[in-house]
Amino acid sequence: METHKPFPVMQPWTKEFWKATKQGKLLVQHCNDCQINIFFPKKVCPECWSENLSWIESSGKAKVYTFTTMLDMVEPKFMGDLPYVIAMVDLLEEGIRMTTRIVNCKPENVAIGMHVEVVFQDVSEDCALPMFQPVEESLRIKTTDQEETEKTVSETEMGLRLDDYQTILYEIGGKNNAV
Repeated sequence: METHKPFPVMQPWTKEFWKATKQGKLLVQHCNDCQINIFFPKKVCPECWSENLSWIESSGKAKVYTFTTMLDMVEPKFMGDLPYVIAMVDLLEEGIRMTTRIVNCKPENVAIGMHVEVVFQDVSEDCALPMFQPVEESLRIKTTDQEETEKTVSETEMGLRLDDYQTILYEIGGKNNAV
């Protein structure tokens, strides 16, 4: 069974972005006509349709807007990463929101409003993925802790146990028996 993770698809208009990730830089597109910042990279400005776009380097400072923790039920190629946090973060200086992963932090320590900063994970010779870690060092996982955790978690412990599931209470009523 093929279990390799997918690589980003590089388009001509995204090459500068991916090239910068390999250098540890997070680039954001900027429309030189209407002055908005754009993420993810596009061929034309989504506001004014201008092709007059340039790149600015992001500070990489952000705040968690929302997040979810993946505990189970992911594609097999991502099972080894469980548990992991997927988040939407707001880049503080650039005024844009992006979807990413929160790394180097225990999932239970991630919180809405948490200040995070960009880090990069190499995935190929051509690109690295921008991810975010807590700014507050006390919330970061130490390398030795991470290695010990990986050694102690067996494949059977990665999935949820029956007592980890919660039941959602719902009621039917109102107009058209809505849920």
